[in-house]
Parts: sequence; C-alpha cells; structure tokens
Amino acid sequence: MVGREYVFGASHITVGVTLGLIADAHGHLGEYQKQKEASEKAVQIEEDVFGAGSPKLCSTLSTLAAAHRNLGNFRCQKEILTQVLHIDTAAFGAQHIDTAATMVNLADAEGNLGNYQAQQDLLEQAMAIKEKHFGCDHPSTAVAMVNLAAARAHVGDYVSQQQLLLKALQIKQREFGKDHVNTFVAMRSLAESYGRVGQYQEQKDLLERVLSIVQSEFGSDHVEAAITLGGLSLAAAGLGHYKEQLELAQRSMTIIEREHGRKHVRSAAALRVLANAWASCGEYQKEADVSKETLDILIEAYGPKHVLVAEAIATHAHAMGNLGLYQEQLRLAETSLTALEAHFGPQHLSILPCLATVTSARGELGHFQAAHEAARRASTISQASFGTDHVMTMSSLCLLANAEGALGNYSAKQELFERALGIGTAQLGADHVDVALLLRGLGSALSETGQPGAAQPLLERALRIHKKHFGLGHLETARTQRCLGMILVALGKPAEARLLLEHSLSSFETQLGKAHLQVAKTLRHLALSYPPGAERADAARRALPILQEEVGPTHPWVLEIEDIEGIESQSAKKRRR
Repeated sequence: MVGREYVFGASHITVGVTLGLIADAHGHLGEYQKQKEASEKAVQIEEDVFGAGSPKLCSTLSTLAAAHRNLGNFRCQKEILTQVLHIDTAAFGAQHIDTAATMVNLADAEGNLGNYQAQQDLLEQAMAIKEKHFGCDHPSTAVAMVNLAAARAHVGDYVSQQQLLLKALQIKQREFGKDHVNTFVAMRSLAESYGRVGQYQEQKDLLERVLSIVQSEFGSDHVEAAITLGGLSLAAAGLGHYKEQLELAQRSMTIIEREHGRKHVRSAAALRVLANAWASCGEYQKEADVSKETLDILIEAYGPKHVLVAEAIATHAHAMGNLGLYQEQLRLAETSLTALEAHFGPQHLSILPCLATVTSARGELGHFQAAHEAARRASTISQASFGTDHVMTMSSLCLLANAEGALGNYSAKQELFERALGIGTAQLGADHVDVALLLRGLGSALSETGQPGAAQPLLERALRIHKKHFGLGHLETARTQRCLGMILVALGKPAEARLLLEHSLSSFETQLGKAHLQVAKTLRHLALSYPPGAERADAARRALPILQEEVGPTHPWVLEIEDIEGIESQSAKKRRR
C-alpha cells in the first residue's frame, strides 16, 4: 500500500480502489474497526475523484455500511445504505437489478433496528424486481425468497416463512440437483424454520442432509459444518436428547475455536449454543461461565450498549437464575430489558425471552404482583406475534399461570396450565421434558383448587420424565419431587411426602448450598409434613433466617413460618402487641 501511495500519491484513485479491497479483507478477518477506517479513506478519495453522487461510490459505500453493521452501528448502516439506494435509483432506475441488491442490504439494516415491517417491504420490492428480471423460478429469485422468509420469521409469520423456503429450495434443487452445494443455505434456513414451530425431528433430518453436503464439499472441519452442527445441537435440545445436544455443541465449538480463536467475535454464537447445552444437562455453573465468556467477547467487540450485548446479558441472567442467584438474575434481566425496549420498543417480540427471565426472577424472590405484570405483558406479546397454539405461546401461558397462582388465583392458574399442556402435548409429544414442566404446573394448580387426588398422577408422570432425562440428583427432578411431596401432604400421606422432600432438600443443599432460597422453600414444606412438635419447629427454624435474608422479614412466607408452632420471632412478637 505504501508503494502505491508513493507512486500515485495518497489521493489517487488507484489508492482508493486498493483501500476498498483492504477494507474487504479486514471484514473477512473480523477486523471491523480497520474495515471501517479503510472504507472511510476509500470513500473520501472516490468522492474527490468522481463526485458525491456517483454510482462508482456505491460499492465502497456498501463496504462502509457493512463495517458499521459489524460494529453494531445500525443507524449509520441505514443512513449510508439509504444514500446508496438514492444513487442507484437516480443512476439506474427503481426497477434495476443493482437497485434491488441495495434494497436487500437496506432491509438488513431495518431488521437490525427492529423495523421488521420496513424490512419486509424492501425485500418484497427486491423480490418483485428479481422476478421481473430473472423470472419466478430463477436461482437469484430463490435467494430473494430466502431473505424475505427470514423477515417473515421476525414477525412470527412462520407459515409464510416455510412456504417461501420450500419454494426457494425447490427452485435450487431443480436448477442444481437435490443435494448440490448451492442448495444447502435454503435447506438450512428451512430446517431452522421447522425448529421455530417445534418440528424438531424434521429440523434434525434436514440438518443431517445439510451436514452431509457441507462435509462432502468443504470438509468435516469447515466453518459451515460447525454452523450446521450448532443447528443440530438445538434440534437435539428440542427432542430432549441433551447428551447429544452437548456433544454436537462441543464439536461445533471446537471447529469455530480452531478457525477463529475462542475470544473472537465470530465464536460468540457457538459459545451461546454451548451454554444452552450445558444448561440442558444441568451443568449450571458451566452454563454461567460460558454465558459470561460470550458476554465479555461481545462487549469487547461492540461496546456495552450494543443490542447483541443486551441479549447476551439476558442469557447470562438466565444462567444466574439456574444457579439460584435470583437478585443478580433480576438485576441483569432488568438491565437487559431496558436496553432491548429502547432498541425494539416495549411490545416487540424480541423482548420476550428477557421478559420471561424478569418474571422468573420476580417470582422466585416473592415479588408476585410485579411478576404477574411482566408475565401478562409476555403473554400478550406472544399471542399477538405467534397465535394461540404456538410453543412460544405455551411458554408464556406457563409464566402467567405461575404468576396467577402466586397471587392466589388458583382457578386461573389451572385453566392456563390446561391450555399450555394441550399445546405442549400436541406440538412436542406426551413424554417431552418440557411437557413434564406443564404436568408439574397443572398438578400444583389442581392441588391448590382442592383436587390433590387428580394432581398426584400428573406429578408422578412428571417425575418419571425428569428422572429419565436428568437423573435423581438434578435440580428439576428435585423441584418435581418437592411438588409431589406437597401433594402427598395434602392427601394425608406425610411419611411418603417426607421421603421425597428430604431427597429434594439434599439435592438443593448439595448443589446450591445450605443457605439457599430453594433450601428454605423445601424446609417450609418439610415442616408442614411433620405433626406439631420438635421436628416441625426445627425445620421451620432452619428456614426462617434464609427466608428473612432472601425475601425480607415481612414477606408472607416469613409470616407463615413464624406462625408455625415453636417460633416466636421479634416481628411476630410485635404483631402480637
């Protein structure tokens, strides 16, 4: 580069062209700040030579926009691409194929900003131009269909997404052959769409075909193979095959780390998949470590205010909740929610996972009214975005059901869990691990509405599923044991209940520590399994200081424990006076 500047001068167009090529190279290497700086220099030279409105600037301006995108400067990306679109339209016309290409890039910027309707509008215009230029069954038109399908997914229109992807895949296969390398992008996108609607077996089957194609074409250690392995890991999770999920995630991460290094921004997505797999296997400390590693990488790459950082904070908050660190979970989740609402708006579907984490943390800490408000928001957004029978709606119904129950609205809790169980059984199958959570929730609701006899077989089914998937020492198994123990107390079977509650207590103490909130909750129920006397009072005394520390001295749980025979705390004495 120095030689060209010496020969031609620093402002010569040859230097500008070379800077543009260097910018592209920095982008491929993930050196986005250098990509931006080289692009800016190239644009300045080209503007001086050709003028600010010349179509000869469009390629370099697009590279500069890509640099801003890579750095998370989505508004700058949009501003630059809007300028490029004006140049293309003026130079070539609104129906030119180059104009369509710029529309696709601008649509990406709109999507990054959460402007999904604008994204769809641009992609529909671009596809119409391509259909006119190439025909409806041309491979270039198929690429436009894949892009538009992704936009449809952003607004939860998964039926339309799948229709577009199926058509795109048919075009590609007719043009190139059933398992040609040029078909795998559309095929992988279609597989992802299956996963979004809970069709995990179809997702797995299609991704295995994709993996065969990319391994045959690029080799088993190629990045495309790693991306596909990551998708297969998510499919295995949906099927409840958690050991396979972890093995696939680790294989994917090994390839990505060898290609880019573990601390590279392009490793963040694979790390996120790995954290999810550790969580599925109940390895919550490893989940937390990997989610924190992902967060640190994204902060280093994009800065603390980037939307991807906000999403990573929410993921790490979820890990904190799995470790039982509910105060930290709430702090992180609310930080993330504030940032996501500022970026997408308060009713956008992109805030759903974070709202769920806020709801969970509030509920665990006993903030029941606040948990109910967050759950109600999540349910409203989910049903508006996905419809009434989607697995995402199922999840939001569970959140709302638990929030209703915490407020004492047990009939509402039962009705919501019955709806959720209907969706889960239809979409996931009767023995899916997520269905076990629904069985546990409905069993709890039936007990609270005075039907413990109807609740017992549901809890026993849930416990069988959790034992099979997680084993006896897992925290989810412990939660289900505790819930079944509560049912047995209500049925007048305290000895059977104590066996379950004591095993549950041992699991919580071993994995979370003896001063944890889950330990106190279990001691509370264990106390009620004993008749009045020393054993009941001892369990209550052990629970009381933990509850006072975690939820505050005036919380209903604390007041209930204080009223158990043999406890006379200072706050109880004040109430008596």
